[in-house]
Amino acid sequence: MSNWFIHSLSGAILALLCIMLYPGINSAILVSAVIATVLGSVIPDIDHPKSKIRNLFRSLLIIGFVLFLYFAVSYFVKIDFSAINKTFSNEILLVLVSFSVSLFLAVILTTVLERFIPRHRGSIHRIFAGLIYSIAILLISMLYGLSDPLFISFWGFLGFLSHLLIDNLF
Repeated sequence: MSNWFIHSLSGAILALLCIMLYPGINSAILVSAVIATVLGSVIPDIDHPKSKIRNLFRSLLIIGFVLFLYFAVSYFVKIDFSAINKTFSNEILLVLVSFSVSLFLAVILTTVLERFIPRHRGSIHRIFAGLIYSIAILLISMLYGLSDPLFISFWGFLGFLSHLLIDNLF
């Protein structure tokens, strides 16, 4: 069983190959392809309960949920930040309660979402999942208006395939 270091190293080697094969390509496209390749080489392990990518994903999800819920609460409950001074005022209490409730709800929501992640080396460790990953990369590249989304998507798919290949070899 290989670990995150081997997978990220394979992604980095593929990214280096990409850089060497296309030295004159637009730097934004090249950087995007490198990120997609390295991310693709480690993302299949998101289904492993103790993987680094899953921990990172969980942390980003909690932060995103906390920010979303906090801004949703602050939209409906107006907080006068100009009235906040060094004393413990109602506004400070409201901010603390809002963050606490948001954090609590975010942890519950991420725990519920993690129940839907399949078993390790299940459906995420398939070529079809790699195709879905590359389509997601393609759509994100198009959304950001990058000039060669197919190139970025292709290298992301190669990174994903490198993960599957290494898992089968070791």
